Amino acid sequence: IAKAVREAGAAGVTAINRHTGFVVDIDTGQPRIGGPAGIGGTWVKPLSLRWVHRIHEELGMPISGSNGIFDHRDVIEFIMAGATIVQVGSILMVKGIKWLPKIIEGVEAFMDEKGYASVDEMVGLASRRSVKDYSEQFSRNRVHAVVNPDTCKNPTCNICIQVCFYEALSQNPEGSIDVHTDNCIGCELCLDVCPFDSIEMKETAPAQFDQGFFNIPEGIFEHDKFGTRRNNMDTIRANSPKFNKEPAE
Repeated sequence: IAKAVREAGAAGVTAINRHTGFVVDIDTGQPRIGGPAGIGGTWVKPLSLRWVHRIHEELGMPISGSNGIFDHRDVIEFIMAGATIVQVGSILMVKGIKWLPKIIEGVEAFMDEKGYASVDEMVGLASRRSVKDYSEQFSRNRVHAVVNPDTCKNPTCNICIQVCFYEALSQNPEGSIDVHTDNCIGCELCLDVCPFDSIEMKETAPAQFDQGFFNIPEGIFEHDKFGTRRNNMDTIRANSPKFNKEPAE
């Protein structure tokens, strides 16, 4: 669509408008507001950013970014993805127009803190640094989680351990978090769920590939690569009652 409107002479595009959704009231068995309708909000931001990024990279035309903005950080994400201006709507309905100056002040404070002299310096910054496809994504330098023990609230909080599918995080006897760099694939889920901003990602050095857990350039999801002593299926089967039940008579 963006290509078509550019060819038709449009000076720019808005990305993106509402998605069409369908919401159900389970108490009445009725659709909310009658049936399919436009939906949006902060949850849709990653989808919006993906299209802003793609249009910016492929067409390089002016973009008005919208759908998913809550605060100044969201505005900056849209700009760094490639938007030249942004639109703010839903959050002003919820918070009121008084929220808008806070967003603007937040953007200005961020630019001062990071040393940006103009918005133009930020436009498309993240897009230019992005991988182009999944093959490049999976062959880039590995990163792993690093936990700051000074701000981490373990053992009171261990949400990072709970959500890690790869068993890259564990609690040591001293009550702090150990990171098993051989397991960590750098998915950043622990970083997203940490309520204390105690986790950051750092590049994994070759010496930290202790067991070769996930050697992505050589192939992904192969049985002999996708496992360690802690979580491979042979170990799980050997130690789990679920796999060791006697057959029913």
